[in-house]
Amino acid sequence: MCKLPSAVKLRNIAKRVRRWAENNYKAYNVADDLCGMCGVAAYATGRILAKEKIPHEVCIAAMGGHCFVVCDGYLIDVTATQFNQAKIIVRKLSNDVIDDHWFWRVDRRWKEADEFRNYLLNERTWSKTLLTVFNGGYLFI
Repeated sequence: MCKLPSAVKLRNIAKRVRRWAENNYKAYNVADDLCGMCGVAAYATGRILAKEKIPHEVCIAAMGGHCFVVCDGYLIDVTATQFNQAKIIVRKLSNDVIDDHWFWRVDRRWKEADEFRNYLLNERTWSKTLLTVFNGGYLFI
């Protein structure tokens, strides 16, 4: 049986992933605004949601390849600081939000975090350093 999450629950999950990313970004050779960690963060968020049996989609934006999660109509993005946004974004995903922010316009989506992971592992454009997170396992949950 799937659970519908509250915004507070989603924010707590996002905080957990953001904290991990802030503590580990140097190890993956990315900037302190977390540009380059969106795939890892989206994957981690998706794994936590799946573990808690909360339906979600891991998404990639149409332009630029930014990754984030959509859950019950909420946008969850813990690496939006690379676009001068807040550290943790948990907000309703509306047409206004999409129109004003190209990096949240969904191009592709996966209902399973591991399917998303497999897609990234097969893409040649992703950093080998970041992919070690995927190959090395689920480090922070």
